[in-house]
Amino acid sequence: MVDGHALIGSVFANVSVAGVMDCYKACRPNCRCISFNFLTNTNQDNCQLNEENRHLKPYALKPMGGWMYYDMVIEYRVG
Repeated sequence: MVDGHALIGSVFANVSVAGVMDCYKACRPNCRCISFNFLTNTNQDNCQLNEENRHLKPYALKPMGGWMYYDMVIEYRVG
């Protein structure tokens, strides 16, 4: 998690959730979602699902008050 930051330009969905865990749960089953931004001070459109992450687009991670940025862990299984 990167506190006070959000990934800009890669949002494919805005979701209203009760908390950060609900934002994670909205991202997890969606194969397009590899990171998310969570806005701490509101209950409307406070979860942004991203189709990029800070490793693919490091220049897109910007300081933004009230936001928290999260990378999803991707596991690949062979066999």
